[in-house]
Amino acid sequence: SGPDASPSASRDLSRLLFTQAQTTGSIWIGAPGSGDARQLTSTEANISSPASAPDNRRIAYVKQTPSTGGDFHELLLMDIATGERNQILSERAAIHSPRWSPDGSRLAYAAEADEHWRVVVGPTSSEPCDEIARIVWAADGSCVWYGARRGRELWWGRMALE
Repeated sequence: SGPDASPSASRDLSRLLFTQAQTTGSIWIGAPGSGDARQLTSTEANISSPASAPDNRRIAYVKQTPSTGGDFHELLLMDIATGERNQILSERAAIHSPRWSPDGSRLAYAAEADEHWRVVVGPTSSEPCDEIARIVWAADGSCVWYGARRGRELWWGRMALE
């Protein structure tokens, strides 16, 4: 085991998801302060960005698998109780930072295409940027806020959703 990385707390703070820096493919879940944790995933691929759904029953995460034509990225959903996984996106381009909507019905994530990054929610995507940082949903789910960089300029973007 190695140092904990990518910590993500559930909305009610009852669970903490994290990866370990010295083990690829491992997402762990535990109750803060309990000292107990359970391993949810085990693969040779690089696993990152675990995010707990508002109902605490599912997680979203990114799986990155190296290949000869370039890394292959997948956005996966996992049922915590059963371990069942569903792939919802598979791309050669990079993806990161999945974030659940407040009601748990949608996911926002950052995706790279044509050498630019965009925030994506279903068929809607943001303006192109050189880099996307923190993605935050509005409490009512009406929009997504995100940190962005274009050249040397840093700004907060807002993407309205229907």
